[in-house]
Amino acid sequence: IVNSFEPMGVQLRKDRYEAKQFLAMAKALDKLKEGPWSHFGPDTNYPPTRATAKEWSDAERFATSKQNFLQASSQLLAAAESRNEKQIRAAYEATHETCRNCHKIFKD
Repeated sequence: IVNSFEPMGVQLRKDRYEAKQFLAMAKALDKLKEGPWSHFGPDTNYPPTRATAKEWSDAERFATSKQNFLQASSQLLAAAESRNEKQIRAAYEATHETCRNCHKIFKD
């Protein structure tokens, strides 16, 4: 996910937006967005996990965080398909915020 997501942020932060390349990365992210969640099910709380105990003790909040990310990344893909840079910037930041919020709570 990081290998698709971070280069999008670099494009936006450095004012180097390239629609075709950005769309390709957004499509790659969309294909990968379900990948990490299987690592956080029952009986997965063992080393080398970097998840906090809250992931297992507040499963409802974790599930909400997951859904927020999935929805935001879908909206990022839609924005990338529009090629409207203003919409893309907003959708990227919304997706990034879901990552930050989840990691702040559920990752050591």
